[in-house]
Amino acid sequence: MTPASDLVQESAPQPWMLSRKAVAWLIVVVLAVFLLSEASSLYHFARSRIFLVRAENAPANTLAMFWALEAYRSDPDYFPAAELLADLNETAGNPQTLAWRLRAAQLRPDKTETQLKWAKAALVSGNSDMASYALGQIPEKDRNNAAYHSLMAGIAAKTGQRKKAELHFTEALRLDPTNTLYSINASVFALGSPDPAARKAARQNLQTLEESTLYGIDASRALVEDSLHHGEWNEAWQRSLRICRNEAAGIDDWLRQLNASGRLGPQPFQESLVKTKEWLKNHPRDIAIWMNWMRQRGKGAESLVWVQTLPAKEQDILPIRMATADIRVDNAQWEILTKELDKSDWKDFDFARRLFLVRSLRERQSPESSAAWDAAWIKFRDNPLDLIMAAQLLNQWQWQDEVEQVWWRLSEISISYRQMAWDQLMKRFHREGNTQGLLLLAFKKLQAMPEDPVAKNNYAFLALLLRQDSKRAGDLALQVYQSYPHHPASVSTYAFFLYQEGRIKEGLQVIGRLTIEQRNDPGVALYEGLLLKADQKPSEAQACFAKASAGNLLPEERQWLNSGLENTAR
Repeated sequence: MTPASDLVQESAPQPWMLSRKAVAWLIVVVLAVFLLSEASSLYHFARSRIFLVRAENAPANTLAMFWALEAYRSDPDYFPAAELLADLNETAGNPQTLAWRLRAAQLRPDKTETQLKWAKAALVSGNSDMASYALGQIPEKDRNNAAYHSLMAGIAAKTGQRKKAELHFTEALRLDPTNTLYSINASVFALGSPDPAARKAARQNLQTLEESTLYGIDASRALVEDSLHHGEWNEAWQRSLRICRNEAAGIDDWLRQLNASGRLGPQPFQESLVKTKEWLKNHPRDIAIWMNWMRQRGKGAESLVWVQTLPAKEQDILPIRMATADIRVDNAQWEILTKELDKSDWKDFDFARRLFLVRSLRERQSPESSAAWDAAWIKFRDNPLDLIMAAQLLNQWQWQDEVEQVWWRLSEISISYRQMAWDQLMKRFHREGNTQGLLLLAFKKLQAMPEDPVAKNNYAFLALLLRQDSKRAGDLALQVYQSYPHHPASVSTYAFFLYQEGRIKEGLQVIGRLTIEQRNDPGVALYEGLLLKADQKPSEAQACFAKASAGNLLPEERQWLNSGLENTAR
């Protein structure tokens, strides 16, 4: 039985703009604040806004970033500074965008727009679990908007939930029928339809939308993806070439061109690779993304050879340093990795640099690796954002014990991210069949939320399953059952308690109050089967066990099931 979770009910934002009058007013405010205190957080934030409004070239944006960071350092709880840093990093295409969106959402969890931006950043980075969690923080009353449904559709599409994605795409378009981007998204989704007519109609719509000044390139990108998916390599390559001649083309467009050309043979791929490298020289911030693409195709070392021909200042860009470290790990170049890490400055991501050093030491079986881990842990154990990023890196290395340590720590120090950490731990323990771990997690949740019926029921169920803390488990099971006498989770937990107490008739009466549909659920059928077996009704028990066998049961539940099947078969 999966622990209960439902006993109680539980368009991209527009860029910030100022009129000339507002800018003039803001300048007056800045001057006034400056006279009061140059070090104040408000001064720094207002200054960064002025630079952002005036920013028409890279130096101005760089200054805006500088002053926004100053504002944040003056007051780490100042939401506008964190939001601005997220905006600036997103505009620059920096990987730190997600971290700043997280921070902004932590500071203003009540602001729907902030949660939507966080979810979007998570989805763009490929973290659908985090995106889903972010959207889950939005109150039910604030979910009836196109942006919410568009993001939900994106998450569903990424996780293979086709029907759910279609529903959300349809709803987003209904709420904002004039939004060309939502129309493109709906057509993109329809491209995956098993119905040839639906795919043909979607392609025709996208080909029409290619003429759109604002979103034509997005329609072309979708058509390239569709051609790649269906093995139409030459068509994908030719359309990619046209896209990459557009000034609005980005790194993903160049990667699609590489993907298509690579399918056509070595010569087209080399031609595309040369053009891509030329483009990257003018877009050094995208080099790390290309390196990771090459790395995923076994060409990481080749990409690194080219990167080392670039000017030192470009090689020193932090994402490139990180991508280089990943490639060194892939190729087991531990000595080189250590030398590069020792002389490099990863600034706010020094904890990640230290983790790479730990990896290098462990791979060389150095006795210093344990102390190095402890030193790295001290650096990031009190920062929620660092913990989340460390968990992603450690999970990539499959260091599962350390990943678990990180999630436990996050659950202890951050109320804002506690549920996220709990969710990750629950997924891991379920995947491993670690019922003892689930019980410990349920205990922690109960400590944090002693009146929560879900926490009570989950702890009671798991404690009964492991035959631990039986007195308290029974009391909690009764409490929740009395409050929710018709919910399958509370009923099956209490019925299981009654079974262990030998109160068989009473247990059957309790479970008999559920509907037939509820009793057909594997997590309920198992416990009804145990009660029926104890009541000397083997044929009825056998039918229940057959239903239970189709469920995703914990190892201890599977033991109860196997025991029941053996006994009723005699």
